[in-house]
Amino acid sequence: MTLVDPRCIDDVRYRENQNFHDQIALADVVIANKLDQCTEGQIATFYNYVAAFDGKKSLVTGVEHGALETAWLSLPRQDRKAHYHHHHSNAEPMTTLALGPDDIFTRKENQGQGYVSCGWLFAAHCCFPFDALYGLFSNLNAQRIKAVVNTEEGFFAFNVANQVVTVTPMSIETAESRIEVIDIQPLPWDELETILLSFLEPPAE
Repeated sequence: MTLVDPRCIDDVRYRENQNFHDQIALADVVIANKLDQCTEGQIATFYNYVAAFDGKKSLVTGVEHGALETAWLSLPRQDRKAHYHHHHSNAEPMTTLALGPDDIFTRKENQGQGYVSCGWLFAAHCCFPFDALYGLFSNLNAQRIKAVVNTEEGFFAFNVANQVVTVTPMSIETAESRIEVIDIQPLPWDELETILLSFLEPPAE
C-alpha cells in the first residue's frame, strides 16, 4: 500500500523523479493522503496520474486525516517490476544496534556523505499502534524513513521517501522493531523518541 500527497504531483521535481514514479508503479493499493488539504484540481490530477500507469491497481482511493482501513493491506498483490530503485543514504546499517539484557530500546545517531540519521531498536515485546505510527511517519518531514515494526495489526515495513509512504505486511511472528529516520540535517531526535515511547504506554482509563 502506497500513500501519496496529491499536491506533490503538481511539482515537476516529483513527477520526474524515477524513485517517486516507481513507488506508485509497484503499488497495488494507492491512497491519496491528506485530501482535506488538497484542491479538487489536485485530487483529479492524482487520479489521472495513477490511471496512466500500466497494470490494474487493486484499489485507488483517498482519505482525509489519515483515516486508513487496515483491510486494504490484505487486498490482492501482483508481481510488479521497478524501472529504477535508489536509496538516499549511505548511513551505517541498523543491524549494528543491539539491546542489553534489560533494555526496552536503544538508539544510535549516525552521519555521512551529507546525511544524518537516527535509529531505534525496540524489544520484541514492544507493540506500536498502527494508526498512530502511520500518522507520525506520514507527517514527519524527513528525507527518508525506514522501519520494520510490530503493531497490533501485525508486523509491517514502512518506507517513506519523496513524500510517499509505502506500507508492506511482513510474515514475521516475533522480532525486534527497527526505525530509522534520515535527513540532511539533524531533526529533534529527543522529541521524536518521546513520541515513539508514548505510543508504548497503555491508554489512560
